[in-house]
Amino acid sequence: MTTTPTILVSVTDPVLHPEAINIAAATGMDIIDTSDPRDIVRHAPKAAAILVDATTATHAGGIHPRGHLFLLHPEPGPVDWTLAVRIGAADAVILPA
Repeated sequence: MTTTPTILVSVTDPVLHPEAINIAAATGMDIIDTSDPRDIVRHAPKAAAILVDATTATHAGGIHPRGHLFLLHPEPGPVDWTLAVRIGAADAVILPA
């Protein structure tokens, strides 16, 4: 049985959330949209990618293999590189509002 790849969007910032959903939708993958820590822990290990913001980052860090976790920040930034490294993010990006 084949499973459809999913992207876990765990973004609470009201400016970033719609942008994160648009990015995830552009992949054509199924989207799981949650900020509940229990759901993050449950879905993160199976997700093809995880999009998080500073509020939800610590819930996903350490659960998912490195290389598929992305930390999002609203413009004008700056990126919290310390947090990005601590959670094992593949990248941290600033999204336009």
